[in-house]
Amino acid sequence: TLGDSLTGFAPDDIPKKISEVLEHSLAALEELKANVGEFRAKREALKAERARERAKKKLQDILRKNPTSDCPQFDSALSTWQMLEPLTVEEILQQSRVSIDFDLPIEREEGKNGIYIGQVKDGKWHGIGRVISNDQIQEGQWANGKLNGFGRVCYQSGHYYIGLFKDDKREGKGKMEYANGAVYNGDWANNEQQGYGKMTFADGDVYEGEWNGNQ
Repeated sequence: TLGDSLTGFAPDDIPKKISEVLEHSLAALEELKANVGEFRAKREALKAERARERAKKKLQDILRKNPTSDCPQFDSALSTWQMLEPLTVEEILQQSRVSIDFDLPIEREEGKNGIYIGQVKDGKWHGIGRVISNDQIQEGQWANGKLNGFGRVCYQSGHYYIGLFKDDKREGKGKMEYANGAVYNGDWANNEQQGYGKMTFADGDVYEGEWNGNQ
């Protein structure tokens, strides 16, 4: 106590001692406030992390769900999708060049462009999601209503592409597996094989080198 702290001091020293005790008490109070603030910050960070994990799980469930109920059984794009492993949120995080905001809301929208299930921002498809239309299944990262970042598209033709996109177009590194068994893995620009890549043809022949406009 303050009285105990002043025991044994001469009267002239008491004001100085009181000042020291008060300074010590104020310092202890500030330290306590800092500790409380740190605890609250950690608690909020933990709550935010748990919310992100819940969002990631919801998004993974969207990507994992078989889209049978949203497109016809005979659809070639659906058949191709069913032969593949589901796209994962972790794969998107590892391969993407675009950041992901897990705090964005998740909605389901139906319109002329198909059925979209995923994150939205300012009324547009934005974040991780999937679009199911009459001729393809598009899933991955979206920005301003278009595929941007890492994703995958299963086409009605039986082809599928997995890799990077920019404004709905294949752009950057990616792999296209064609219905006839041929596989191209390499650079893309404006939806075309452009840059360095490797094509393994259906008959087993291989070409590896520079490409310009799919040639």
